[in-house]
Amino acid sequence: MDLSFHLRIAFLILASGTASFSLRILSLDVPHVVPRGRGAQLTCSYDLEGEKLYSVKWYRDDMEFFRFVPRDEPQQLYFPLEGIDVDFSKSTQQSIFIQNVQTETGGKFRCEVSADAPFFKTAAAEKWMAVEGKGPL
Repeated sequence: MDLSFHLRIAFLILASGTASFSLRILSLDVPHVVPRGRGAQLTCSYDLEGEKLYSVKWYRDDMEFFRFVPRDEPQQLYFPLEGIDVDFSKSTQQSIFIQNVQTETGGKFRCEVSADAPFFKTAAAEKWMAVEGKGPL
């Protein structure tokens, strides 16, 4: 089967109104200011509208540092990034816990949620977090 066949099927499903693909971020909770040396809980609440979750990715300043993929083993992946120290025991598919916040931790945080195949619908939200205090502890 060629790509045009799959596109026609997708169009028919969407046109018939039998499918709902309105994955959306309900809220993104990122502390506005965190004292240096403390921890920060970031929570991304979303509604998959009946779809299956493919992944939840977290970014700081457009650099991915954490990924949750329920079908993978391990489900949680960390990509080292200066100032980001994720506590896996306090992190889930909807929230992450950054421990020992440093000056470099601050920035623009984005949560990106993707539904599974065949459409991989994606929604994202972002907020800024600042760190109170100067220099490392």
